[in-house]
Amino acid sequence: MELILTDLIWQACLILKGQNDLIVDIDKDSIVIEKPKNLSFGDFSCGLAFKLSVKNKKSPLDIANIIQQVLVAKITEYQNYISQISVSKPGYINFTVSQGYLLSILDEILNDGDNFGRSKYKDKFLIEYVSANPTGPMHIGHARNAVFGSCLSNLLKFAGFYVEEEFYINDTGQQIIKLGKSLLVCYRRECGNLDYNYDDDSYPESLLIDTVRQILHDHKNSLSNLTDDQLSVSLAKLFMELTINSQKEELEQLNINFNTWFSEKTLHDNGSIDEMLDLLKANNMTYELDGALWLKSKDLGDERDRVLIKNNGHLTYLAVDAAYHLNKYKRGFDKIINIWGADHHGQIPSLAAVLKALDCNVDSFKVILTQMVNLTKNGEILRMSKRMGTVVTLKEVLDEVGSDAMRYFLIESSPSNSINFDLELAKQASSENPIFYIQYAHARSSSIMRKAMSLSPSYNLLNSSVKEIYAICKSNKDIIENVFENDNEKYNLQKKIILELAYFKTLVQESANSYLPHRIAHFAYELAYDFQKFYENSKVLYSDNINLSLARILFVLAIRTVIGNCLKILGISAPEKM
Repeated sequence: MELILTDLIWQACLILKGQNDLIVDIDKDSIVIEKPKNLSFGDFSCGLAFKLSVKNKKSPLDIANIIQQVLVAKITEYQNYISQISVSKPGYINFTVSQGYLLSILDEILNDGDNFGRSKYKDKFLIEYVSANPTGPMHIGHARNAVFGSCLSNLLKFAGFYVEEEFYINDTGQQIIKLGKSLLVCYRRECGNLDYNYDDDSYPESLLIDTVRQILHDHKNSLSNLTDDQLSVSLAKLFMELTINSQKEELEQLNINFNTWFSEKTLHDNGSIDEMLDLLKANNMTYELDGALWLKSKDLGDERDRVLIKNNGHLTYLAVDAAYHLNKYKRGFDKIINIWGADHHGQIPSLAAVLKALDCNVDSFKVILTQMVNLTKNGEILRMSKRMGTVVTLKEVLDEVGSDAMRYFLIESSPSNSINFDLELAKQASSENPIFYIQYAHARSSSIMRKAMSLSPSYNLLNSSVKEIYAICKSNKDIIENVFENDNEKYNLQKKIILELAYFKTLVQESANSYLPHRIAHFAYELAYDFQKFYENSKVLYSDNINLSLARILFVLAIRTVIGNCLKILGISAPEKM
């Protein structure tokens, strides 16, 4: 509707140019359509008159009246959308939508169903998120990135983009060597050899012991004759396999499945890192100093030059990241997105610099940073874990509150805001719990639909789809004409809800373009809230009037459809019963 009204006002401005000595030198993009705070004025309003008042030396109210006269003359062209155009002090032009327009929205929703709000684009996205090291369990910070990345991927897919989701496995390097040495000590001590002792920087035994015992049970015979060096490597490999499998299982429980689990080790094995370094050297973007290889990153916008290879021959994280991202670009994606914790913000300038040095299009690369998660229980912040002794794991929270609640509470805030995750609230089956409230709205609408179907055996709707139900009802004038309440207050609530439903299409595109899936979560809650108000104030089912029941059920089905689409984007189940 906003686009229709913008076009209508723009046409009025074109007519007014040069008339009434009115200066109308504006761009179409400067016309802003808003929703008035006082809905008695109308459903939409425009404050263009305020922008024109200074140059024209007229009051906004006078200018609004002049524009309104032209709009009223053109209203016949828009009578399917607008029933009234008025002016209110101090100079707003107000629009009231027609009932025909509201019915057209219902028509689109009930015909499109699960596809309502979807679009078709050609751009290809690669989204990398989580990237937990295979050296231990995932914690709640990983969970936030996991849920945000999953919801963003769902949103972009719903908005019509092609999306691949990727998990980057840090399965080589110094941390894996340290892991192997720590596992060696743990393994030998578990076998009774207490002469082995941990170094100061070893991984804690509490993190290793359960998996070491499993490895000992499954592989003792094949490991018994290995030297310490061989055993260290084998234990690290087996530990990582078990950890990655555990991570996959936990993420699947959280309704997350990646297209690709990309191994860092492959970059070393297939020559990708050497290829990347050769390209940097060919582009004259490196130099040697003090036995190390440096990137001329300061020339490319970074605050200083960065080391790629240390003087001990070890690669830096930047060098490996550069090879990994060069690999991403070679795979032909239009947009590459990384989702990182806020503690990685310092890596962005150096990575952007090296991508420029590799002739990659930095404009197609974006890093989204997420803030920390604070878990609370009984009013107290949780800082300890039964398993690790330092942080709360993803699995602990998942086991306590379930996938749906965990996803909602981790996506309802903007990534730039920290999250206070109330574990007790997430488990409540009450209206205070937002995800329960939304899911209950969907379940209630499904229950209403089932009851309506049982009331109307003559229509044979019990096994019909929403589209089929609508087609049958649409053919009956007595049904379609009674979708809306006669009572003005109740009708206005219905109108408000239908305009919300219409906005869902715009919201999907806006949220996808801004990479903000939390807006879908807020919208779903607000829609559920308004549906509850409708249910409390309006009767839906009439045992003595089947046509009126079916008329109201069309309205409920439209709400159910959009709530279901919101939950689909959020990766949360849409229950039929609760």
